[in-house]
Amino acid sequence: MAQKRKKKKKKSDNASGGGGNTMGSFRSGFKGIVGAGGKKKKKDSMLSTILGYVLIAAALGLLIYRYLQR
Repeated sequence: MAQKRKKKKKKSDNASGGGGNTMGSFRSGFKGIVGAGGKKKKKDSMLSTILGYVLIAAALGLLIYRYLQR
């Protein structure tokens, strides 16, 4: 009767032999920040763009107001 073969474990990319894929996740996160990631980001909606600008303007207005109160 034939013996069952044990499946070989796939070797990870990192040379240390264990402990997850830290460098790979760090690299993909950095590529996402830079904008060189493989996934294309969907365009922001007009509402979220306007809301972002309103929040930035409110924060700047608050800083100017607090500065002028002194």
